[in-house]
Amino acid sequence: MKILILLFCVISCVTCISGGEADRYKKCLQDYAAKTGQLDAYCETKISQLKEGIDDSIKSILKRENMTECGMKLFKDNKVDDIALNVSIQKYSNSIIDEKAFVKEIKNIFEYIAGRAAIYCYPEVIGNYIDDNLIRGQLDARVSHVRVCVFKYLIDIKIIDPKRHNISEGIYANENCESEFVEWRENFPSASLSLMSFDDFRVIFRLSSAKLDECEHQKAKEEKLHEQMFSYLVLAFFDKSDPQLQERRINFFNLYKKFLENQLKCMKKVFECADE
Repeated sequence: MKILILLFCVISCVTCISGGEADRYKKCLQDYAAKTGQLDAYCETKISQLKEGIDDSIKSILKRENMTECGMKLFKDNKVDDIALNVSIQKYSNSIIDEKAFVKEIKNIFEYIAGRAAIYCYPEVIGNYIDDNLIRGQLDARVSHVRVCVFKYLIDIKIIDPKRHNISEGIYANENCESEFVEWRENFPSASLSLMSFDDFRVIFRLSSAKLDECEHQKAKEEKLHEQMFSYLVLAFFDKSDPQLQERRINFFNLYKKFLENQLKCMKKVFECADE
């Protein structure tokens, strides 16, 4: 009986110590995220070890994907290490933080962004995507009124120059698109291409952030990114030559970079990754 009582006491003591350590570790991370600048010796050590591990993880992942130079620049310029750390801290804000699970969570974020960076760093990946996704054929109002109206709208806001692409005014001039124009001036539709969708980040890491959505939407609106995307889709009806296809590939690549950079900028802002 005494042995059972002693064993129970030992197990309880270990659990208590373990729980206390987890609470201390969590408080350390929260203090670090708060950027108060006041960390005790324990926390300074833990954060130093964590950052060293983060740096090693980034280098290992980027080396494996053969994009050390480009990928590292993307990660450093956009403070991906801080983003991953702050996102993970926020995710565990209402639960116990297991140190090993926490580090694994950060590595998962690096893997996700590295997957996106592969396209960012290797523009030739865009080529096959464009060939598979750009519509071919003739732009004809009998086929799609909305399609022609999008085309007309993009000319109206000077995203597309019809003279540069040798486009006859007869294709769109007589199409009545005023109701669409009123709607699009306020809120142009998003380009629904999987390559430009970054919503899987929220799904993978179970994050929901209205502020993040709002920030990305505002940046896309200010820079007319969706309008540019639709212009490349519509111009596929007219630009058929190899040089024109190559130009579209470059444009797609630059637009992809902009979408990714904007998401990272918004994540820096929303998850309070302070600039040095």
